[in-house]
Amino acid sequence: MSAIARLLERLQTGWQPTPDEIDREVPQHTLSAWYFLYRPGRLGEPKLVRIVGDLDGDPSATEMTDVILWIDAGQAWTLCRDGFFWLDGPESPRLGHEDRRR
Repeated sequence: MSAIARLLERLQTGWQPTPDEIDREVPQHTLSAWYFLYRPGRLGEPKLVRIVGDLDGDPSATEMTDVILWIDAGQAWTLCRDGFFWLDGPESPRLGHEDRRR
């Protein structure tokens, strides 16, 4: 069983993680600019989008994670297939809200 699968099992019990308690094999990232992306029928499974630059028409300003496996109810963190993401700040309204309406 992978470190991410073990972490998912712990999260599903209601356990609240801290950075020091997450297996070192699981990459951890802190995002200050991000949004969730899910468009039923078009994209498949939900993903997290990291904003890495200025969004003004530049598609290279974002990076998409792998599929989201678990999201904290308060949106403080999310576990994806490619790592654990601490969400520092609220969801970005720039694109996240627009994409949800499509």
